[in-house]
Amino acid sequence: MNLKNSKFLSLVLSATLFFGILSGVNASSKLSEGENLDITNITRYENAIELTWAGDYNEYEVFANGKSVYKGKDKKFKHKELEADTFVEYLVVGLNEADDISDKVKVETYTLAGQSIKSMDIKPLDSLRVTTVYKKDSLKFDWDDISGIEEYEVFKNGEKIGTITKSEYSEKEMAEGLYEFVGKIEVEDSKKEKIRAEAKQKLQRELTSEEEEALFFENYSIIKSFNPQIEEAVTLASEAYSINLKYMTFIPSQYVENPYYPSLDQTIKYFNGNWRGFNPSSYDYKTRTETQYIFSNKSLNFSKSVGSSKFYDANKVLQYTRTARDSGIYMSERSRSNTAASFVVYHNCEIPYYETTTPEIDYTYTASIKSENGGKIVVSGSHDKAPSHEFYYQINGGPYRTIFQHDIVDFKYLFGLWPNWNFNFSN
Repeated sequence: MNLKNSKFLSLVLSATLFFGILSGVNASSKLSEGENLDITNITRYENAIELTWAGDYNEYEVFANGKSVYKGKDKKFKHKELEADTFVEYLVVGLNEADDISDKVKVETYTLAGQSIKSMDIKPLDSLRVTTVYKKDSLKFDWDDISGIEEYEVFKNGEKIGTITKSEYSEKEMAEGLYEFVGKIEVEDSKKEKIRAEAKQKLQRELTSEEEEALFFENYSIIKSFNPQIEEAVTLASEAYSINLKYMTFIPSQYVENPYYPSLDQTIKYFNGNWRGFNPSSYDYKTRTETQYIFSNKSLNFSKSVGSSKFYDANKVLQYTRTARDSGIYMSERSRSNTAASFVVYHNCEIPYYETTTPEIDYTYTASIKSENGGKIVVSGSHDKAPSHEFYYQINGGPYRTIFQHDIVDFKYLFGLWPNWNFNFSN
């Protein structure tokens, strides 16, 4: 049986980190002094999860997805008979002699992906899952190590807040937010030579040292949307009845210079851009895909749209307008039920110019969605580093929430051999 021992083995969250016992519990609950309740180990199996904790309380109770699954004096609980790749939200509480809650901690984690799931992986990040542990005034994320990544840049709600050298992150607050951890992996020497050769063919020149520094690395983003719900003793989150995923690509500038002018084309100097920033409600894009799943009737709907491309001369006078074919944009279903669905979206859309020489806009993602706990989403895949990419989710017809917003790096990154941006998102 495969298992992964979490790095929480070496972690005992200190009383200083947690700032004492929690406030804000039910009014009828009394608080007693004692050693804070800390998660010390999480062991994940394909069909079970084992929790170990430290504390100094009379008894402990464990809730799994709102249901009590253990109560006693032991500081360890193994949750058995689970399915592979299953999300579980645990609430571990410390009880005093009056059976009142003295302290509590939440754990959000997954069982390991089964062999059948791993065999379908398109990218290595498909089976990665983030474990979250949090209390009032404390938060920790933990995920599997990725070979080759030495450090991550940490972004919170789109702003860089630091760097880390391990595949774990903690902070002394518990606030809703979108966290993104961006690491890089250097490509092999054989691929570097292919990149150099393709660059010389496509760009008609050698790469600069600055370009090589950027082009010889692939990006990896671990993204977590965090919405804490610690104040309730038992989670009673309603089930989602629909989940919608929207992905758009766009060019933020008004015009883009034609890299083939004037060497191959003496007429067209500019292509049109979309002249906008990130916006889930925009109708101005290069491409758009949207996938909606309705759990009650197992309805999986996919739509796609390609915006027109306009071509201008040196004076920015419009010469002609074309729309690329959408045959390379499609969705492939994996599974569906009244509580879950899984599918893959493929996106390969050409730039309708010189089709034999101009590159395509590529991305692929695999989505696993579930109705439980208010709607759970895991999405992983990769995309070109051009143009700008934006990805959103919507639950029960509510507001769009961000999965990621990645700015254009350079149009050179559209060429097939050049590194992509890989991502893994969960809420």
